Amino acid sequence: MSTRVNRSWSLKWRFAAWLVALMAAVALTAGVLHNALLAELRQAEMRRLERERDQLALDWQLRMQALRADVQLLAEAPAIAGIARAVSNEGLDPEDGSSDQTWRLRFETLLVALLRTRPSYSQARLIGFEDGGLELVRVERDGSTGEITVRRGTDLQREGEEPYLQASRDSESGLILSPITLNREFGRISEPWQGMVRAQAPVVDADSEPYGVVIVNMDVRTVLDEQRAGLPPTLEYLVANRAGQVLFDESGSPGFRFEFEPDTGLAGISPAIASALAGTDGRGAEVLRADGLERSEVARIVQYDPERSEASLLVHLRAARSDAATSAARAARRAALPLGILMLFASGASFVLVDRAVRPFARLARDIEGVEEGANEAIPVPSLPEAAAVALAFNATLRRLLDVTEELRRSNSELEHFAYVTSHDLQEPARTVASYSKLLAARHGTELGEEGTAAVDFLLQASNRMLALIHDLLEYSRIGQGSPLRDVDLNIVARDVLSDLGTSIDETGATVDVASLPVVVGRENDYRMLLQNLVANALKFGRPDTPPHVTIRCVEDRTSYRFSISDNGVGMPEGAESRVFQLFGRAHPRSEYEGTGIGLAHCRKIAELYGGRIWIGTPERHPGCTIHFTLPKADFPVTLKADP
Repeated sequence: MSTRVNRSWSLKWRFAAWLVALMAAVALTAGVLHNALLAELRQAEMRRLERERDQLALDWQLRMQALRADVQLLAEAPAIAGIARAVSNEGLDPEDGSSDQTWRLRFETLLVALLRTRPSYSQARLIGFEDGGLELVRVERDGSTGEITVRRGTDLQREGEEPYLQASRDSESGLILSPITLNREFGRISEPWQGMVRAQAPVVDADSEPYGVVIVNMDVRTVLDEQRAGLPPTLEYLVANRAGQVLFDESGSPGFRFEFEPDTGLAGISPAIASALAGTDGRGAEVLRADGLERSEVARIVQYDPERSEASLLVHLRAARSDAATSAARAARRAALPLGILMLFASGASFVLVDRAVRPFARLARDIEGVEEGANEAIPVPSLPEAAAVALAFNATLRRLLDVTEELRRSNSELEHFAYVTSHDLQEPARTVASYSKLLAARHGTELGEEGTAAVDFLLQASNRMLALIHDLLEYSRIGQGSPLRDVDLNIVARDVLSDLGTSIDETGATVDVASLPVVVGRENDYRMLLQNLVANALKFGRPDTPPHVTIRCVEDRTSYRFSISDNGVGMPEGAESRVFQLFGRAHPRSEYEGTGIGLAHCRKIAELYGGRIWIGTPERHPGCTIHFTLPKADFPVTLKADP
């Protein structure tokens, strides 16, 4: 039986009628704004500018952090130690026989890859302290075409006279970020002008003696162009250094001229910000603002090397006042009183209307919240059409949920019965067969003959396989049951799993590398079973002549973690990827590898139970197999798919 809802004069039409009346009243006083409205507009504009400014400052800080990390990574590259060993041993590395040229080629390849992944990097070099500070490796990007070039031979420069090289030799803090300067080649400023930040990290040889310095130049103009592309066109963007010298200005001021014309600075463009900058204490955390009648301006000092105050810049944004805001201010002063009366009336009327409209929904919400778990009584249907429609939909959904819940309860009862039969009724006959087979072999082994002994051995093996199969099926049915959900540190789980598999690891001579793993929500026993099955498979399916090598890695995206477990074993036969996650699915014959064929089915059920998935990785050139699975992050709700 269906109930029809009277929709005449529904809530949306009542709101529409009142809105039309309110708009008509507002139209009579069009152009009237209060002085407070102008102040709010100006504050909103200032807040918008501050958000954009803070985003730009954060972008600079993140880029500088990435630059520091990249240079530090290069300084620790094995190729540098290889070059040093080879050069000190007449051109050949005493450890592996590689020439110094081979090691340089390897380091060049690393620098080329870095520049390809970082479009803002214009140059990367390795400079030795010996031989007049000769560049050992140099890779650079063409500023106009973007082409990456490796320089060799006479293109390599001697930088021994450059102050930054001596600074790296004498530095006690290690990595250094320079102030923004113009790029120089062979002692002269290169053209076109290229403002850059130079990150440099000292390197040592095999005896931990100073050997040279790794330098990466970041093209400031490339960063500025990328940032400008992400800003609204109504904003003007300016960047200056800590001394107030202009690096970039959209108003037409020549950028990067401070090395030629020191007096070309911020004071001629933004006197208010320049004055505020002169009054700062140089710690690099100041926030500056100037809210004038004609324009709003905000700025922030970004100090990207915490140990050097000169390694900083000023991010500055400004927006001109619009004519509309100025006109609104004049009109507001003329009509403040009528506007106040009108808004007072409109506010009172709106309050009454909204109160009458919302009251049924509030009562409906209380009725819904009052429905107890397992209740089968429908909530009352209000008289308001929209609220009545919600109540009817809720009652219908409640009936469907009750039906589904009852069906799930019956299904769970059958599964519990199945688990009991598996654990008791099926295991006992299998144990009996195994026991009597052992007894028969012990008491009458000599009387059975060769054929009889083989038959008894077959019975014993079959019964043991049956017991293992029943045990695995029981474990499969219990996945997702037990303790409540909680935060689980997978680093601890992985440590315990490797401890449990210690005998297998020692017997096979395996090595297992585990990266840092996250904390996820779930049950510890489920995750222990998941990792133990995957690592045990990696150990079991190894190559006879090669010790197993297993790696466990994890990467994250916005909502989940993706794990990978890789090995160097026999790999996955072609076409077996889809069946190995099914119950009793096997990739290899039982005669070659023991097992029930349920382990990966366990893994699939656990991954999908927590909202993830599992799959075989795409085959690569190296031998072995990689299995991936995903799990949701702890910040996102976990809904167990097996729960009713």
